[in-house]
Amino acid sequence: MTATLRRHSHVGGAAESAAAASRRRRTVIGLLAYVALAVLLTHNAWGDPSGRWIGVEGDPGIFIWDLRWVPFALGHGYDPLVTNYLHAPAGVNLMWNTSILLPALLMAPVTLAFGPVASYNVLSVLALAGSAGVAFLVFRRWARPSAAWVGALVYGFSPLIVSETFGHPQVTILLLPPLVLALYHDVLRGRRSPVAAGALAGVLVAAQLLTGEELLAETALAGLLGLLWLAVLARDQVRRRVEPMARALGATMLVALVLGGVPLAVQFFGPHQVHGPLQPFNVFVLDLEAPFVPTDAQWLHSSGSVAVAHHWTGFLTEANGYLGLLLPVLIGIVIVLRREPVVRWAGGLAAALALLALGPSLHVDGRDTGLPLPWKLAQHVPLAKNAIPSRLMLLVYLLAGLLAAIAIDRLLGRRGAPRWLGLTAVGAALVSLIPTPHYPATPAGVPAYFHSAVSKLPPGIAAVVSPYVSTRPMVWQAESGMRFRITGGYLFTQTRFGAGLNVADSFAMRLSYLDMRPGFSTAVSPADRSYFLKLLRGHRVGVVIVGPSAGQRAVAAFMTNLLGRQPGREPGGVLLFPTGVTPARSGV
Repeated sequence: MTATLRRHSHVGGAAESAAAASRRRRTVIGLLAYVALAVLLTHNAWGDPSGRWIGVEGDPGIFIWDLRWVPFALGHGYDPLVTNYLHAPAGVNLMWNTSILLPALLMAPVTLAFGPVASYNVLSVLALAGSAGVAFLVFRRWARPSAAWVGALVYGFSPLIVSETFGHPQVTILLLPPLVLALYHDVLRGRRSPVAAGALAGVLVAAQLLTGEELLAETALAGLLGLLWLAVLARDQVRRRVEPMARALGATMLVALVLGGVPLAVQFFGPHQVHGPLQPFNVFVLDLEAPFVPTDAQWLHSSGSVAVAHHWTGFLTEANGYLGLLLPVLIGIVIVLRREPVVRWAGGLAAALALLALGPSLHVDGRDTGLPLPWKLAQHVPLAKNAIPSRLMLLVYLLAGLLAAIAIDRLLGRRGAPRWLGLTAVGAALVSLIPTPHYPATPAGVPAYFHSAVSKLPPGIAAVVSPYVSTRPMVWQAESGMRFRITGGYLFTQTRFGAGLNVADSFAMRLSYLDMRPGFSTAVSPADRSYFLKLLRGHRVGVVIVGPSAGQRAVAAFMTNLLGRQPGREPGGVLLFPTGVTPARSGV
């Protein structure tokens, strides 16, 4: 009999091991499927991943620069948080900008092997797939794997994330919200030590600090509202739950401050601090029409819906809060499954965050009605006015995905007509959210000079690079391996006009006008020549690099008139004007 029991035990153990292995295989397949979907979505960039970047012109150049700056700085013993390789000679505080410093460190092997443009493309795909993948792993505690997988699609490939992937990886790397949700859910259910869970959350907070501070602040706000709403829903359990939650929160703050103390000190006490608003207030908000009107980021849209979307304030990359058919489905889920605590909690919190995403006053069809909304209080909170309210929809999509996963799970457990009607409704809602197959990719167009002849320049030489008001020079600098420093840069710094992009001196303004305004005068008066040459000497500018642009001929004529010499012609159409000034010493 003992032998029989052992045999049954062995068979049972083998069956459990086989089942566990099967679950792991399905999990891996599910995660790889997200990667495949992300690659498919961004397929236009993958024919030439080092020569085209995912998204549009402009902001991607900032993050391509970040990806090259961090390994360069660490390899040369420079401070990665502060640099004078932009806005030379003074420099800029990267903690006051949307700098993806930690992702840049993690992506360093890809950057050094394949270049910063290819690294940016890989990071963009991993952001989409990783956000969905983490949500999938978290949602499985409330729903079966197949339902969790679909629900995570709503989060990781939501309309707003798809739009933000046009050029804002600092808000598409959305690992923090679902992971913090899981850790604090463990504390609430008594599955994990409050201190251990809180400490892990603190590590995540510190990591997010070096990935995207705005998402960190918005996650903290959502967490606070979530705890308050939970206290309302479970009033009878507050006294019993408050102590472990307080311990977890304390551990989170302590660990986050210890790990993030140095970056925060650099930001608020270090050099080149930025004071004043970085973003216009009451512009980047969710229009009341946005949840109902698809933009061209969705597969199912019309020219009429896109025309309506162009009425909204801000940029469409920020304003896309489309929910479509998912909105009535979500309302139905909350009504039908209202007895489940997690459904009431997620539904109520999603509604509160969507209300905040509308901004300080209600906007309808791009018009500010003046009707005050709760976000108006943010204008009285330091730094909060720099947040973009519409990005709170990123967290709404997390909760919407959770609700969708729970609904699909419950429907799969039913039989007959209710099951199929419910699944059909959810399926139709998800179809309305399918992203466009025409996802943009932008040619990097890096002139050959920056891959070859640039090595003739002294390392770290200060350069004025045209086009001035563009991220193209940052991309060229990154592709050159940070061979030279730039007197400009598309980053926030303090100017005499306040916080903003540094186009603060008349020389920079003249270059900008020449590049952007056809017919602008290239003449140089004696007074201007004296002032401009003094400015170049004061900034120790050793060379002026005039790259390909619409205004290249005008900028070249202006520089010829200023310096009294013709430019050197370099590979890829680059024009080089040595200034004769002794180059500044390389370093930061």
